[in-house]
Amino acid sequence: MIFKRKQSEKTDGDENRTTNPQYVRGGRGEASHGKEAFYVALVYSTSLAIRAEKLCKKANIKVKLIPTPRHLSSDCGIVLRFTEGDKEGIIRLFKEKNLDYEKIVPL
Repeated sequence: MIFKRKQSEKTDGDENRTTNPQYVRGGRGEASHGKEAFYVALVYSTSLAIRAEKLCKKANIKVKLIPTPRHLSSDCGIVLRFTEGDKEGIIRLFKEKNLDYEKIVPL
């Protein structure tokens, strides 16, 4: 027997499948369509990544902590993701605050 869900029985997750970029064909939203390139800053520790995120947000630089892609590194579990336009601001902030980072690479 097959049960069909009534229109009124939609779950909260149903809307996310059409509006959330990770569910849209092509994967990661704008980056997969060539409109916006993302970069990641590889750091030496999780605590440093969290500190860098807080400092970036105070400086109005839009960043996001994401799991480290394994093809980039296996040292720290998270990296700081940001757009290409914020790359110079991130580098400047890291120098001003004496934050060590391994490298910055395109995602």
